Amino acid sequence: VVVVNASKVKFTGRKMREKLYRWHTGYPGGLKSRAAWEQLQRNPSKLFRDAVNGMLPKNALRKTAWMKKLRVYSGEEHPHEEALQACEGSEQYKEHCAPESKRLYADKQP
Repeated sequence: VVVVNASKVKFTGRKMREKLYRWHTGYPGGLKSRAAWEQLQRNPSKLFRDAVNGMLPKNALRKTAWMKKLRVYSGEEHPHEEALQACEGSEQYKEHCAPESKRLYADKQP
C-alpha cells in the first residue's frame, strides 16, 4: 500500500494541540511526549504509520507482514509510480484487486 501526501493530514477538533504521542526511552523517568502538531512537523510519515499501526490487530502479522507493506511518503513524489501504473492496467489487477462491483460496472460500459 502506498500513501502519499502524509504531510497534508487533517485533525478534527482540538486534537492537533491536545493529542500526545508518548514513548519511553528505557531509562528511569524517560517518558517522552510530543503534541500532534509537533510530530506532524518533524515526521508526518511516522505520524501516519503510528495511526495505521494502532488500527491493526495486535499479533505477529502486524510487524512482519502488514506494516512492512505500508509505504508512506510526505509529498507526492514516490519511487513506486511505474509499478502502480503497470499493475493498474493488467488483467491480473482487474481480477484480483478491483472490487467486484467495479468490474461488473466496467463490463457494462459500451
